[in-house]
Amino acid sequence: MAQQAPTVQIDNLLAQVKVLGSSLNAADRATVQKSLLDALSHVETPYEHMLRLSGSHLQLACIRVGADIGLFKALVESQEPLTCSYLSEKLDASSNLLGRILRLLASVGLVKQTGLDTFTGEKITQELAAQALESGAHLLFDIHNRTYQALPDYLCENKYKEVDNMHDGIFQKAFGTGLSCYEYLVHNPKLQGFMQDAMKLNQAEGDWLSVLPLEDEIKRWQASDPDRVLFVDIGGGMGHQCVRLRDKYPDVPGRVVLQDMPITVERIPKPMPHGIEAMPYNFEEPQPIKNAKFYYTRNVFHGLTDSACIAALKNVAAAMNTESLVVIDDLIVPDEGACTQACQMDFIMMASIAGKKRTRDQWYKLLETAGFKISQILTYTWPLQDSLIIATPFQRDITK
Repeated sequence: MAQQAPTVQIDNLLAQVKVLGSSLNAADRATVQKSLLDALSHVETPYEHMLRLSGSHLQLACIRVGADIGLFKALVESQEPLTCSYLSEKLDASSNLLGRILRLLASVGLVKQTGLDTFTGEKITQELAAQALESGAHLLFDIHNRTYQALPDYLCENKYKEVDNMHDGIFQKAFGTGLSCYEYLVHNPKLQGFMQDAMKLNQAEGDWLSVLPLEDEIKRWQASDPDRVLFVDIGGGMGHQCVRLRDKYPDVPGRVVLQDMPITVERIPKPMPHGIEAMPYNFEEPQPIKNAKFYYTRNVFHGLTDSACIAALKNVAAAMNTESLVVIDDLIVPDEGACTQACQMDFIMMASIAGKKRTRDQWYKLLETAGFKISQILTYTWPLQDSLIIATPFQRDITK
């Protein structure tokens, strides 16, 4: 029997990947994705590799344009493939321009070309038409790509020092402002809306409540006092995590308290569901809630310097008793073999808020310096490794 041509053998292997890929869990998907990228490096020249990298910015620009004119919504709402002429009339855009955009998007699998100047949606097109991913495209293009453009010059001008000033960092150079990223978004509600919508994408990828050992911990914790606090969400924004906690555990006794800056707390619709309390609080100040069971933070420390994190943790430690736990909900970058997504998240933090995503070793050192011991690390997403870091003070000033 004649040996199959190499391209036929590769096609057969890829067909198996397509069949088996949908049944993989998140960790296995990450492994296969890395293997496929490694394999790609063996079938492209260095020049082709650079062309592929440079094209990623153009692809995002075309996605951004498609979102602006409603291109993806038009494709997914139609049961039949659409011509560029039809789309031109529907979207009030040049037929030739639409053809150029759609051909590029089809070349990377974001839409499908079915004939001459005729296109239809793919599975990913459905996602691009959704509000969260559409907002994500705006966020990446309008904010993150702009900061990436400023990053090389900023690092050169600052002698390649650590980026640790959120009021004089890469974001400020990119946008010509003295405001922090957070302050800038407050004054630009459209961008802030994109940010809030895009954050839902991350929330959909994993559930921290699936690994929080709440039921085991409260067996040793009694909230006989109705004023005792079960859960404090420090820097909890609009209170989404508090609501999710109470949705899952409506009958667990104890108060649930959301803490954030006054400007944020003022914007929260009142009253909050489930009797959740909203409290103005700056984590640079002493923690006013004493003896709570869980002191929780989600993606707060990635925007703080080590010294600011240590100060905040010491404020919490002073309020804890022997039953209290600190729960830090954040990404852990592996000390070796970090995935591309985790490294990209680290650079997003650096470029936008002069922050960082910490490695496992950095988390241990940070908490040890603050006087805490890590008792558990509970990971709930792959490959990003969003995790709950559960810690207790080495020495406690026990509050009676």
